[in-house]
Amino acid sequence: MVPPIDLAKKRTYNQEEMEEIKQNRKRTLIGTPRSIKKQLESLQDLYDTDEFFNHYQHI
Repeated sequence: MVPPIDLAKKRTYNQEEMEEIKQNRKRTLIGTPRSIKKQLESLQDLYDTDEFFNHYQHI
């Protein structure tokens, strides 16, 4: 179950959780549609690919 936004904003994380968040952010794309497009284009050039697999999880 997802907590109310005010409760979620008050959530604190221990060092281990912060490290996990840090590592996960390295493999995620976060931002506006425009910034996501730019990130995908950069990855496209880096990996010389013409397609991506999108795993979207709405929480």
